Amino acid sequence: MWKTEGNLAFSTLISCFDSRITHFTTTKLSGNITHPLLTSSKQVHDKKIKIVKSISDAHSYEGYDGFITGVKGIPLGIFTADCVSVFLAEKSGKCAAILHAGWKGLYTGIIENGVEMLLENFGVESSGLVAAIGPHICEKCYEVGEEFAGYFPNSYKNGYLNLSNEAILRLKAKNIPENNIDCIDSKDFCTLHNPNLFFSYRQGEKTSRMLSLIMLK
Repeated sequence: MWKTEGNLAFSTLISCFDSRITHFTTTKLSGNITHPLLTSSKQVHDKKIKIVKSISDAHSYEGYDGFITGVKGIPLGIFTADCVSVFLAEKSGKCAAILHAGWKGLYTGIIENGVEMLLENFGVESSGLVAAIGPHICEKCYEVGEEFAGYFPNSYKNGYLNLSNEAILRLKAKNIPENNIDCIDSKDFCTLHNPNLFFSYRQGEKTSRMLSLIMLK
């Protein structure tokens, strides 16, 4: 389950597996969070993911929608305001990833790409990964066009798209056990109908974003 504490939202599932993994999504009450090694990017709603292999790789980029690392002490961040943040971590803290998954990223396969890169580059198994799906616009608020029925046949219903469901389906398709997936509760963590806590692009907040961060320690 997800909870808020100290003005930050986090997954209790990831927290319970290993204290060597720091992760959270900021809220409107968090203020600006800075770190000299914060690694982020100007996002483009695609599936390109950067592997951060050393401290020298820890800086700002352009064109990536996700980051992966096995190096301790490097915070990886993505920014959202309705899109989905997907946290991935190996249970013992061997590696971690953060992904920005709007509908375009989901459609092009950023989740699948992220899981595959972890498996191929860090020698881990899908069963050893835990995933957390952070605050985003819920299935009752995310109204889309009829063409989305063709893009997401299992997550579109009556003009609305269920991003949570689509993310879960794609994680499970990569053999991550359902018990290893922690998704937000749409009532308390929808970005659109919780305006006191979260920024929402569809609410008219065009420039403000939440930071979703993961770091090995």
